[in-house]
Amino acid sequence: MEEELMPQCTTHEPQIFYLKTSGEFYEKLSEPQKAKQHFEKAVEIANTLAVTHPTRLMAILDLAQLVHRQNEKAKAAEILSDVLVAATKEVKLLSGEEAKESQKAIDVVQGQLDKWNK
Repeated sequence: MEEELMPQCTTHEPQIFYLKTSGEFYEKLSEPQKAKQHFEKAVEIANTLAVTHPTRLMAILDLAQLVHRQNEKAKAAEILSDVLVAATKEVKLLSGEEAKESQKAIDVVQGQLDKWNK
């Protein structure tokens, strides 16, 4: 299925969405390595987007959540901390709707990190 769908995704966002969705599917099938591979590939593509891009932030959040569920809690927290440092610094340079959307995604990531740190 991947060989048929991925070539039809002509921009990064649909590719990231497909990979995140298939990662969730593999996790539900109890195939953690395949799940992680798909989430990591989604993040690899997402890293070509701006550090404040909501799709990038959510892809990284999804990977960190998987890593956390795999009992690599410190690594998951580090992933989120690193992305927050970069995004928080850059969001200040944005304005208007772009700034609002990015800030919402940053808040979601920060909320998850805060929850883990309780």
